[in-house]
Amino acid sequence: MTLRPTGAMKEIQPLSRREAKKREKLSRIETAARELFTEKGYEGTTTRAIAERADIGVGTLFLYFKEKRDLLVHIFQADIQQAVDRIFDDLPSIDGPERLTSVVGDALTRVFQVYETQPRLARVFAKEILFLDDEDQGKAWQSKLVNRLEALLSEARENKILPEDDGPPLSLHLFALHYHALVRWLGSAGNISPTQRDTELRAFVASALRP
Repeated sequence: MTLRPTGAMKEIQPLSRREAKKREKLSRIETAARELFTEKGYEGTTTRAIAERADIGVGTLFLYFKEKRDLLVHIFQADIQQAVDRIFDDLPSIDGPERLTSVVGDALTRVFQVYETQPRLARVFAKEILFLDDEDQGKAWQSKLVNRLEALLSEARENKILPEDDGPPLSLHLFALHYHALVRWLGSAGNISPTQRDTELRAFVASALRP
């Protein structure tokens, strides 16, 4: 069985006092923003309120995040990346095409659990990432998911479960299917249930992975 790469082990270096203080402030900002976004919603939360709850000045907050949407994107991306690592690190072994389809479908539908905790904020996130000035800022979550998908597909190719990929990366196609299902669900005003969303996505995944 091929082991999936989970990242090289790095020697942990102690933080400087300055870096430790920066991280501690960032943690307070994240906590304050999560609480206020949940209590008041995205539109009802002001940067001043976030700064006050985090016990910092508004100017200090802007040193970390230029706009409120940058903070929302930062929080969602962190949650998604952590979820993706948990999901893909826990995947079962793959012994054939049907198992591959099932595993990929399971992984992609489990990512939706992050959005299900705060669907109203998730709608803002899905919209705002399309309009970020810094392109790389909105790509961290995409890169994480695409890279983990690509590692899984590479394993399947090594084990002759998938043919070699000569066209556009299949991992990007799978990500596009995931994002399409996300946007349809978030924009449906409750007309698409999580079960319907997951069933549709699994069908698309099966079609994409069909030899």
